[in-house]
Amino acid sequence: MTQKKQTNQYDKILKENLAKTLPILVEEILGIKIIAYEELNESIQYTKERKPDVLIKVSDISGKTSLLHIEFQVSDDNNMVYRMAEYAIMLMRKYKLPLLQYVFYFKDTKPKMTCKLRSSFLSYSFPIIVVSDLDYKLFLKSKEPTVKMLGILAKFEQADAYQVITSILQSFFKAPYTELETNKFMSQLRVFMQLRKGLGLGLEIDFLRAMESISTYFKEEQDVLY
Repeated sequence: MTQKKQTNQYDKILKENLAKTLPILVEEILGIKIIAYEELNESIQYTKERKPDVLIKVSDISGKTSLLHIEFQVSDDNNMVYRMAEYAIMLMRKYKLPLLQYVFYFKDTKPKMTCKLRSSFLSYSFPIIVVSDLDYKLFLKSKEPTVKMLGILAKFEQADAYQVITSILQSFFKAPYTELETNKFMSQLRVFMQLRKGLGLGLEIDFLRAMESISTYFKEEQDVLY
């Protein structure tokens, strides 16, 4: 699989699960307590067209209304600071609202891309949220499998990969999810596992061990003689 195709696969999953994952990303990680929001599902075009990963108009508990712009990255991009600056100018020009910008970085290596742009006439920066620096329990406390699976990208701390994977997989097999939905969740989890290359083959072995354990448990639970 080419790097571009693989990156598109990660982006597709992140955007597909956005409705469930966005509240966690915005409120728990960014600390923005939203009471209302409106998705601005459009491209921005002046001299060129840009389609933000996430663009919503939010109202927080203080009554302040802002634009929230989020980009998802699974690799370093030396041009990211220029892309974000382009977004910033276009969004502020179009909406005339205060702008909040963040990049969520999902790979298990530290990003090397710069987040600051300085010149004699311009000063610009944006924060990078490195998901592998976040506590995996932040995601596992959610009831949503699409949120839980992001835990595989976070910091395990004292837990080992087998425990984390088992906790995530257990949520896939619970009602009201169909077999089709469960298989979809597992496929998405395995795609995200590829971003944890630092854990190597051990992560795949832990996944297979967890799958065997959970499959055995549910077979026994469903056995009328059990």
